[in-house]
Amino acid sequence: MNNQGLSVCMIVFNEENNLARCLSSITHIADEVVIVDTGSTDNTVQIANAFQAKVIPYVWEGDFSAARNFALDHATKEWILVLDADEILQGIDITPYMENNDVGGYMVRFLNYYGHYDKNSYFTDFSCRLFRNHPSIRFQGAIHEEISTSLKTNGWNIKNSEITLHHFGYIHNNEKKQRKHERNVSIINKSMIATPKDPRLTYALGVEYLQAEKYKKAYDIFMQLLRGISPSADYAPDIVLKSVHLLRSFQKNEEALELAEQGLEHYSDFADLYDAKAAILMDLHHYPAAIHSLEQSCSCPAHTFYSSQAGTGSFRTLYTLGEANEKLFNFETAVEHYRASLNTCPAYQPAWGRYLLWSTAPFVSTSTFINDIKNWKDSLQTGQWLTMMKILVASSQRDKWETAKQHIPEPILKELHVWHPLAEALTLSIKGQKKSAASHLIRQKKTFHLEEVLFIWCVYYEESLDHQKWLETYVHDFSLIKDLYTCMMQGYNDEYKGAVTLAKWMFLEGRMVNGYIRFTRSLDSCNSLPLIHLYLFPNFPAQDLEKITDHLSVNTEKQSVEECLAISLLQLKCGKHRQSQKLLKKLMERAPSSPLPRLVTLLSYQSKTASPPIIDINNLLTHLTCLNNGI
Repeated sequence: MNNQGLSVCMIVFNEENNLARCLSSITHIADEVVIVDTGSTDNTVQIANAFQAKVIPYVWEGDFSAARNFALDHATKEWILVLDADEILQGIDITPYMENNDVGGYMVRFLNYYGHYDKNSYFTDFSCRLFRNHPSIRFQGAIHEEISTSLKTNGWNIKNSEITLHHFGYIHNNEKKQRKHERNVSIINKSMIATPKDPRLTYALGVEYLQAEKYKKAYDIFMQLLRGISPSADYAPDIVLKSVHLLRSFQKNEEALELAEQGLEHYSDFADLYDAKAAILMDLHHYPAAIHSLEQSCSCPAHTFYSSQAGTGSFRTLYTLGEANEKLFNFETAVEHYRASLNTCPAYQPAWGRYLLWSTAPFVSTSTFINDIKNWKDSLQTGQWLTMMKILVASSQRDKWETAKQHIPEPILKELHVWHPLAEALTLSIKGQKKSAASHLIRQKKTFHLEEVLFIWCVYYEESLDHQKWLETYVHDFSLIKDLYTCMMQGYNDEYKGAVTLAKWMFLEGRMVNGYIRFTRSLDSCNSLPLIHLYLFPNFPAQDLEKITDHLSVNTEKQSVEECLAISLLQLKCGKHRQSQKLLKKLMERAPSSPLPRLVTLLSYQSKTASPPIIDINNLLTHLTCLNNGI
């Protein structure tokens, strides 16, 4: 093939939502675009024509390689870049790669985004997508088709490259995900009739079941693959990693740990496998060993050719190091790891949440906190600033918030402006001026967002005002308000859990203790302690803290181990040592493998003496605070 240049080859079906984005990313490098359309009924073909692509109709036969090769047959340039419509090429000049006469193809790095789009939520993968145009170089495999085998068979070298494709195909609704899963499983099963012993097809089927959350089927397949796979196979590391995760998900931690260690003997630079090993060790409460494994992960090379989750060996692993150190009550060390994680990726929400919680502790100085905010401010998202406002204001650290607010970029400050009246109202409520807080909010706003409606309702409920009428006004505006209203009228069931949790959150944020107690008593079946707000209790007045502790101490049999631990700590803060020790004794029976009930028991006995406590109760409450449900 002497026709120099680059052909971009694609197969598409109903890709009107993706195609323009994809083609826009390659217009600067493509000398021709060959698009094989398999029967689109939307605007896909029109969009392709608008980009002057060569569009060729094709009858889909359930074979990806056949469709890919049909596109290759129509390519006229010396080199071919294969793309899917849900991919975009990261801006890079690939011309130098095509000038190397000794190479037949190049491995390309994929960033596969998943779930709801977040630029830090992806896993990496590698495949040969840039290669020479030659009749003997063709794709193989009806699904998860690959061209590397063909290149190698024909004596061509395949080298690595810095070319990156961003893949958005795993971000879709459940209906589309199910259709794609059913299609892929059908193709794989048909292929396995012809070649039933092909391990790549078995692997592809296991991956499909794993992505579809059919874990038992995936488990059976991966256990089968483990018995016959060679460690040198290119997909063997991924089989080992996924098998470790599956074993752990079925509570087979000892087997999972053994497999992880065996895998690391072959793949000693595989950061994800070190992280998986650490997760198992943390499940087993072997925290020092988990920390060692995480440190090994951080020492792995930044760029390898394993399939890897974003942030492994970097910001995600540093965050987990913080979690592991919290388990050992090395709280200051934990905070340093959260800071290190955010220094690498300020937008990483889990590290941000933990760092903000601990920023309210005395050992994190205001100057350190503000310096960190200055360093990260340009990368922080609006939601992160909002979380900071809520935590600092609710922790009676309004001055720290006002200082941090000075560093908010102007566009985000404008977005946050709508939340300032609520922050002011919360401040008044915390000071005991409940009615003034509601009146202030009503004067400041003509229309209210959900949390403002809920805050005013909590004040009315706390002060025994006409709270029912207030809810009735907004039942058609917010589904959660409708759920709360229905719950108050008809009684609690799990359908209203979200609304009830949010109401508890607002009562405690505004220090409306009497309202919180009355509200939860009216809903006896869900009288649980909201772990997302444990960090607030150290700031409660002693009288309010005792009220809420007595209230929560009733029916602890219905509470989780973590909730009971928190209650025992609150009992200690209130000087109720005997009650705390009695509850802790029950906890040691319920969770014999957990070290925390024993530590709190020791703290309970020591707190009776004059010596300094072995660990600060307030720090333990912060440690137990769980932000998984958001703030």
